[in-house]
Amino acid sequence: MGLGDLACYGHPYARTPNLDRLASEGTRFTRFYVAGATCNPSRSGFMSSRNPATLPNYNQDFGFPESHITITKLLHDAGYKTGHVGKWHIGPRSNSTLQQLGIDEVEVIGGAVNDPLGKDARVYQAGMEFIERHKDEPFYLNLWSHVAHSPVEPRETLLREFDNLNVKRSDFDRYMQNKFDSAVKIGGNDAINLGMRRYLADLWGMDQMVGRLLDKIDELGIRDNTIVAFTADHGKF
Repeated sequence: MGLGDLACYGHPYARTPNLDRLASEGTRFTRFYVAGATCNPSRSGFMSSRNPATLPNYNQDFGFPESHITITKLLHDAGYKTGHVGKWHIGPRSNSTLQQLGIDEVEVIGGAVNDPLGKDARVYQAGMEFIERHKDEPFYLNLWSHVAHSPVEPRETLLREFDNLNVKRSDFDRYMQNKFDSAVKIGGNDAINLGMRRYLADLWGMDQMVGRLLDKIDELGIRDNTIVAFTADHGKF
């Protein structure tokens, strides 16, 4: 997911009302950087605040060295219950690694391509269950979802929301024109509309899951004592 893919960041067709509400009620960042242009280096930066180039080895395979303190370790040592659900992608999952990272609970969940609610429905459900278990104590949760990672194949229940969408190329900048030209070259004249419908349907499903998560926080009465941060790990490239 890129910088301009949400309605609150200017996408002309995206339907992301829950993320738009989160942005309007909180802080919307417009000047920021990601630590890397691919998943693992960027996520390493989120966890440690360190440039991934300072890692001695690729941490998807080797994890973090002890000199790279993670946010989960800092909060765990401060008395927080720490959790991680969804995509992992930051090294081995041995007990010693989790102890080093300061993560109490891990539930690695892949994308469920057949779920009518979207590929991340199980991830968000696990996240809500973690929050409910620890609502009465300080907690920190990584909820790392799969949208909009390929394959972008949303269920029909989501896709039909965009049946009538037809892309007007003039609604997009020069950067996107090159993407559109490539899509037509690969998939023919309707590739732009079909690709856009699928992509926005995937985001639509994700936004619905974000809405359920925010509702759960309200339901538990912990809104005023909970910080929710939403970000993609790539940025626009």
